[in-house]
Amino acid sequence: MRIDLPDDWRTTLAPVLASVRFAELGRFVDDARARGLVLPDERGVWSAFTITPLANVRVVTVDQDRDHDDGQAHGLCFSVRAGTKKPPSWKNLFAELARDVGVGEPAHAISRRGSGRACGC
Repeated sequence: MRIDLPDDWRTTLAPVLASVRFAELGRFVDDARARGLVLPDERGVWSAFTITPLANVRVVTVDQDRDHDDGQAHGLCFSVRAGTKKPPSWKNLFAELARDVGVGEPAHAISRRGSGRACGC
């Protein structure tokens, strides 16, 4: 598995990246990619780390929702690129965010470059 991380994340995650379990995970993912489609594609796996400096992280959201349509998976949970159909899970997620903290539903939720936010909310 190709590991494409900025230095701040690479340093912080070094013990995990050097672990036997991570090596096993990398082999598992590589084998799965050799057999068929795995989403997101390899360049999207580290997207959140690439666009979000570690110093700006306050909350991490881990997504288990499957992507419903082609082109949705790109490495950021609850996010699609502009022009891509939003998954059904967004309805509940952003309804709760609106109730809880008054955040409205974004058009696509991809990061505003340089903001250090992996979500456009």
